[in-house]
Amino acid sequence: MGDVMEIDSNGNILLYPWPRYDDEKLPIVVALDTKGNKVAEYGERLKLLEVGPFRGPWYAYNGFTIRPDGTLLVYFHYPYRLQIFQSGRLQKVIEKENSLFSDPVIVKKEVVFSGHQDVVKSVAQRCQLDRVLSLPDGRFVVVWKDNGKNYQEAKDTAEFLTFLDLFNADGQFLKSYSWDHQENGRLLHVDAEGFWYSNSGDSGIVPGVSKWRVVLD
Repeated sequence: MGDVMEIDSNGNILLYPWPRYDDEKLPIVVALDTKGNKVAEYGERLKLLEVGPFRGPWYAYNGFTIRPDGTLLVYFHYPYRLQIFQSGRLQKVIEKENSLFSDPVIVKKEVVFSGHQDVVKSVAQRCQLDRVLSLPDGRFVVVWKDNGKNYQEAKDTAEFLTFLDLFNADGQFLKSYSWDHQENGRLLHVDAEGFWYSNSGDSGIVPGVSKWRVVLD
């Protein structure tokens, strides 16, 4: 949430501001001008799951991206939903039926820090939208992952499946594909020439980037 930032065609900075623990308003995508003044809000406020005295609150996170034509996409995981904004106005809402998308929950995991046992909480969902990739021809791809039926079990390994949903420029769903992220890496970006980029290497320990020519019929 807090590490996503984009700049729109007007030079405004779009981001999810980190809330104070006592903030009554839940986070929403905001646009700030160069002086830090809020000029717009987009999408819907994050879903609050739990408020904690020291390590909360916990939210079901959303995401957003700006396409090369200036269109803003705000996406949600509960359920599978995208909102398309053009010139600051909501133009279309895409809702795709998928029974695997469940409500987010908080899971607990026991860990040991400096010899002391503690419990760490995190937000878990069966499926979630990872990112939206814009293609040079105006189409876009929603990258989403399925964490499996045992998604509430705290695991240290990235055991999930990745899928690509292709939409035309108007937001009409066209086709779904699978992507082997363990073999090909996690998809990160598509450039203006249509090349796809994914991370590679050993979970960031040995970092690397792979460049692909991906053809989606």
